[in-house]
Amino acid sequence: MTGLGIMSGSSVDGIDVALVSFEYSGKSLLDWTLNETAFFELPEDMRNRLAAARLLSVSDLSKLERDYTLEILKSIIPFMEPKQVIDYIALHGHTVVHKPKEGKSHQLGDGRLMADKTGLPTIVDFRTEDIRHGGEGAPMAVLADRDLFPGYRAYLNLGGICNASVSCQGLWKAFDIGPCNQLLNHFAKECGLSYDKDGRLAADGIPDVAFLSQVAEHEYFKRQPPKSLDNTQVGQWWINAFQNHFHDPVNALATAVELIGWIVKEALEPLILSHGRVLVTGGGARNTFLVETIRRYIHDIGLEVFIPGDAFIDYKEAILMAYAGSLRLKGEPNFISEATGARCDVIGGQLYIPEKEKPLEIQ
Repeated sequence: MTGLGIMSGSSVDGIDVALVSFEYSGKSLLDWTLNETAFFELPEDMRNRLAAARLLSVSDLSKLERDYTLEILKSIIPFMEPKQVIDYIALHGHTVVHKPKEGKSHQLGDGRLMADKTGLPTIVDFRTEDIRHGGEGAPMAVLADRDLFPGYRAYLNLGGICNASVSCQGLWKAFDIGPCNQLLNHFAKECGLSYDKDGRLAADGIPDVAFLSQVAEHEYFKRQPPKSLDNTQVGQWWINAFQNHFHDPVNALATAVELIGWIVKEALEPLILSHGRVLVTGGGARNTFLVETIRRYIHDIGLEVFIPGDAFIDYKEAILMAYAGSLRLKGEPNFISEATGARCDVIGGQLYIPEKEKPLEIQ
């Protein structure tokens, strides 16, 4: 079966799309193929609206969800050509709120609208079922790490939030480590850039060691997994603290990179029982200075950084969504309870079957 996985991350820069084919024998995955990928930048107005989504009224949020879904639909038109065989769409959507302890996790993405306009079965709202069974609903990446990218000691995703997956004594641990590109991009924008290319600004800064020691004491870093972060928490706990302390955004960037290196080491060290490689993906994998800082920290615990090809750096999460969607259609679990903390493995995702005889015109 072939699915279109669609992912938009917490950095709110755009939409990652991956067309992936999966070959099964009964319940067993035999092989998979990445057929095509694409990145679609969101218009500035849409990025601003998404960034402020949690402040909107119910009616305004509903309108934003429709507009956001239509924006995705316009982006994926090239994938809808008749020659292209697609069996389903798996849409993560844009996270507005993620508070699993309160039983809440909401991602924008209108599955009914997407299904009717494409004529394809569409799966959305992946996280709710895991949360309903007592889990964090995150991270999902451990599913792809276990089944699609085997052979590494640990897996590190450097997205808006930094998260990791580790197989430890036969059990999978997966959790959000702490802030990453959300924090870095905030201070890059203060320098007039959308992001700090290759970490050049951070490399010119001077880390504030005293402040670093202070912020490293945050209780989240001491909390045991399973655990996950909401985008708002990144702002409240770390962006605000850095903003209030630093007058120079370049020094803030240098300190933030040092913090990320340190928290990665602290998170992985208790779970690593032998030397090996760490697969590093996500936008932060292109930040040379950040990767070298992480490399310096985890070398001390016997780990080596491995950066894969560009497609896997950029589209691993979109590939994950396509895979999670295929399992949903097969009626197989796509959340790993030992990683999320749920009472059992669950099948996540709300499935929408097209109700129209023909796809609607996308406007």
